[in-house]
Amino acid sequence: MIRLGIIDPRPVVLHGLQYVFNRTPEITIEISQANAQGIPSSALDVVLLGFCPSEGAACGRQIAELSRKTSVLILSWARGPERKNEAVRCLRAGARGVLYPDAPVNILLDAVRTAAAGRMVIPTEVSSFLEAPAATDQLSLREQQVLDCIAGGYTHSQIARHLGISRHTVDTYVKRIRGKLKLGNKAELTRAAVQLISGLDVPQTSPR
Repeated sequence: MIRLGIIDPRPVVLHGLQYVFNRTPEITIEISQANAQGIPSSALDVVLLGFCPSEGAACGRQIAELSRKTSVLILSWARGPERKNEAVRCLRAGARGVLYPDAPVNILLDAVRTAAAGRMVIPTEVSSFLEAPAATDQLSLREQQVLDCIAGGYTHSQIARHLGISRHTVDTYVKRIRGKLKLGNKAELTRAAVQLISGLDVPQTSPR
């Protein structure tokens, strides 16, 4: 049984999601509310979080905090060209995937199942440049995700579980990061990771 939490300030969206998931036998809605206050996320397998672009910084911190305890799926409000940029911000903050309101119901259900299994749900418009270098620091999105996890205190094994990749792949990303940023030891890597966090608070809690 997948334990689901739904957070969205839009009543119509909230009730619509309740309608869908209440008719899915293997998913049980543990929490459904307008905000993340009082969410015992460690008792949930997946949190479906409505994301408002105008609250980017606050939502980023919320994603980072929740993702330390459970799999976070974003239900994005973004439209047009902003979709890709917002998806990248959410994934960097720690979200396991991004969905849009126009997604078919079967895609929504599959996304929750995928996130509950510890795998990523990547929008089509984002997947093409997961490995492409960013203009700012020449790190790919995957490498940035790994670096962000290091800043949050993750071990390599925890990073692998969090991102749904192998420990060997994490080691490879870390080697690439150290080469691109010309870093020597683990202390230098950790210091660089903290410095390169893009406007997010570095959580002090340990990942699951």
